[in-house]
Amino acid sequence: MSNTTTIPATVSDEAAARIAELGVQGPFDRMVEQAVKIPGLRRLEVSLAPAYDAGDDPRVILDAICDGAVFDPADPTGRTFSEWKVTTFPPEVFRHFCLLTSYESSCKEEGF
Repeated sequence: MSNTTTIPATVSDEAAARIAELGVQGPFDRMVEQAVKIPGLRRLEVSLAPAYDAGDDPRVILDAICDGAVFDPADPTGRTFSEWKVTTFPPEVFRHFCLLTSYESSCKEEGF
């Protein structure tokens, strides 16, 4: 018997529209499949960040919210995901995406 865990994922309307506009649904789906392998992942929130600088494009942000109990200051998650992303996709695809990781503790764990 297989034990599968479903990670809640939300994609904002703006991010979904940008993914469709760019025609990168397949690569995006592969990035989500890779992101859900992150240790301690509680949920994945996908949003669209505006262009940072003139001449830049908006970025689709995959925000991996992880269990605070697995926090490690030397966490290689972002670097590992970025290396995978740039070796898997051409620049025309990977430049539109960014993974951010953050950690949270539940109030129940903290005694609140």
